[in-house]
Amino acid sequence: FLRPVSPPADVVRFDLPLPATSTSVQASLALAPNGRSIVVQTTWTTGDRLLRLRRLDKTELEPLPGTDGAALPTWSWDSSTIAFRAEGKLRRFDVATSSVRDLVSVSDSAVTGLAYGPDGTLAVSSVNAPLQLLKPGAGT
Repeated sequence: FLRPVSPPADVVRFDLPLPATSTSVQASLALAPNGRSIVVQTTWTTGDRLLRLRRLDKTELEPLPGTDGAALPTWSWDSSTIAFRAEGKLRRFDVATSSVRDLVSVSDSAVTGLAYGPDGTLAVSSVNAPLQLLKPGAGT
């Protein structure tokens, strides 16, 4: 009944400077479960709102194509995709291919939270609605 004791995890500290073109005071960010990347959503001086990826072995934020208008970013458990809400849809960004796939149409103002389960199911919380679960492979 004795479990092996895991060694303590290494502590990682870093800065996440946002570019001068960011006007957001409420930047959203999500740490990948593998601990190697962070996705950041802010609003830029151009008025664009998109996701940027910071790999922790690099110093720059790289813009993620096809994430215009993105909000509520959340990572899949295997750190391979990022789900987000944008332009009336829930979408999924594939980190390896930089492709975006529409999952389902939603009311942007109604969706308040997203979270992946370990089996790939995406939980969607909304205003005045029950929790919705999108199974892997669901969508358009």
